[in-house]
Formats: sequence, C-alpha cells, structure tokens
Amino acid sequence: MRALIAEARRALPPIALDDDVLEAHIARWSAAAGGAPVEVADLVLARACAAGEKPALAHFDATFAGDMTAALSTFRGDKAFADEVLQAVREKLFVGASPKILEYGGRGSLHAWLRAVVMRTALNARRRRIGDPTPSSGDDALLAVAAPAGDPELAQIVAKYGAAYKLAVHDALAELPPEDRNVLRLSLLEGLGIDAIARIYDVHRATVARWIGRARESVVEGARRRLGETTQLDEAELASIARACRTTLDLSLVRALERP
Repeated sequence: MRALIAEARRALPPIALDDDVLEAHIARWSAAAGGAPVEVADLVLARACAAGEKPALAHFDATFAGDMTAALSTFRGDKAFADEVLQAVREKLFVGASPKILEYGGRGSLHAWLRAVVMRTALNARRRRIGDPTPSSGDDALLAVAAPAGDPELAQIVAKYGAAYKLAVHDALAELPPEDRNVLRLSLLEGLGIDAIARIYDVHRATVARWIGRARESVVEGARRRLGETTQLDEAELASIARACRTTLDLSLVRALERP
C-alpha cells in the first residue's frame, strides 16, 4: 500500500497529509470494494481535497474543471445555469464537516464519479427552475410492499410488518456503497435509462445494468435479513415479502433515495 501511495504522490503536487491518514482512507474503500482494485491516486487526491489542501484543490481544478463543464453540455441551460450548478457541486464536494468528495470510493475513476455528481446536481437544479415540486422527504408511505392480488395471506403479513420493512429498506440502502446509491438515484429518481447512465460513467450499458441489478438485489436481501433479525417471521414469510418487494422496489427505493 505504501508503494502505491508513494507512486500517487509523485503524480500529484506536494500533499501534507501523512501516509497513515492516506492508507486508512484507501483501506476503508478497498474493504468496501470487496478486495476489487481501487483507484489509489484518485483516492489520495480526493482525501487531500477534503482536507482543504490548496495544492490538491488547484490540481483538481486544473484536471477536472473542464470535464465538469463539459458534462453540462447535454443541458440546454445558459451560462448562469452552468455557473449555478458548478458552484453547487463545489460546495457539495469541499464544504462542510463531511465534504461529499469523501464519498468517492475509488471503484471507478474520479472523472466518471464527478460527472455523475454534476449530472445529478444539474437535474435537481433544472427541476427547481421549471417549478417541479421537490420530492417530499417526509412521506411515511415509503414502502408500498403491496401484496399480489388474490393473496390475502401475504396482504396480512405486509399489513402487520410494513413499518418494520420500511425501516429495513432504509437500513439496507444505507449499507450500499455511495457509488451504488448514486446509480440508483440516477435510475430511479432522475429517470435516466441505462444508456444515459453508461454515458455518464463512460462504461458499457451492460455494466450499468449489472450495477443496478446488484444494488437492487442487495437492498432486497439486506431488508430481508434485517426483518429476520427484528421480527418473528419464518423463512417462508420472509421469502414472500422479498418477492413482493421486488415487484414494488422502484417505488420503495425512490422514496428512500429522496431522503438526504
């Protein structure tokens, strides 16, 4: 790990953070990736930017500012709109006790991750401009685990454990890596198809389909596991609720993803 950090330092301007801090940051995201390779140099830069190091921030601007502006080319907005979006992105990335750039996990390039952040920020800004209602974050009808028609037994299970399942979905969603949540946001909240998301991340459409499928299944199985821990449902009942959840998962996740 230290050799990779040293190599990353050589490709970047001088960074004051010591190797222990950088190694802990990289190790965290490497573990989250399940041992898959991560982009060490990008993680080093992101961690230094989060710390407010001016050389790192200057390098970030020189490297990514043009790409971030180019990501807005698909929006027919004026310069004021682009400036608004880019300012909002910078505030998200670098301002506050937990700047958003710390959510970059290194499973893809920082370039691709930033494009996704810019796109989502632009979509939200456009929604506000055209007067679309902002999604409610207080809707308690988060989970519509509707029983299939003609299945009164499952309807009773859902009616009894719906609140617990709602909480289980939230908890399972919180366990997802930020990259998976971002892909679900783009797909479910913003209504982007897999081709549009593939262009954002510069990957094949099959890769995006695989990401979305994996994330959705992780939420279903995570919610099922948590329900098993907190209720008296048996395996057959848990399997029935999981099947019902898959049929209504889009609505469930849209409501969950609307929350900050």
